[in-house]
Amino acid sequence: MTRRLLPLILCFALLLFSITHGRSYEASTKFRTGANELSFVDENTATLALPKQKGSWLIEISRSGGMRPVKETVQLNSIKEIGVASEALRNGQTTVTCSRKEKLSERDFLKIKAAITSAKPSAWGTDYSDPKHPICCDQPSTHIKLSLRDDKGKEQDYSTSWYPGSYNLVPTDLKALETFIQPLWNAVEDRCDK
Repeated sequence: MTRRLLPLILCFALLLFSITHGRSYEASTKFRTGANELSFVDENTATLALPKQKGSWLIEISRSGGMRPVKETVQLNSIKEIGVASEALRNGQTTVTCSRKEKLSERDFLKIKAAITSAKPSAWGTDYSDPKHPICCDQPSTHIKLSLRDDKGKEQDYSTSWYPGSYNLVPTDLKALETFIQPLWNAVEDRCDK
């Protein structure tokens, strides 16, 4: 009987640890709120802004979660900037492990610009959750936010999220954005001073 209960007890303890660890993480971090998202704010991270020019854009993709709470973020904007930041919880404190800004090459910029131009953010759901595969335990979540400035200078924000078990529900235009951005994100992060 003890053999049967041991895995159950370990599973329960792991679940309890992840819940309480996540709560202490949230409590020790300053948050800013956006449409359906929570994200870190740390004054030391490389953050980009939506440019003031009409027709400008800013896209942000972040991933957070896991057994060891980590948040990784990439931002790109219409003035060819890319910013990458990584934050982790260490000894009860949020620590910036990477913060770097660079300029995109013309080739990379044109690829991202084309993907953003062909995206249909008004058709995005507020999030993509799969009832057959609900989010559980330590699955990381991906959040995306696209800010656009129209021809009159008005700002419009679109945001959504998903997790590994719901990726099959994510529309093609979102997958394309992530596919184009991920290698750039990795390259800048590799050059980060750690």
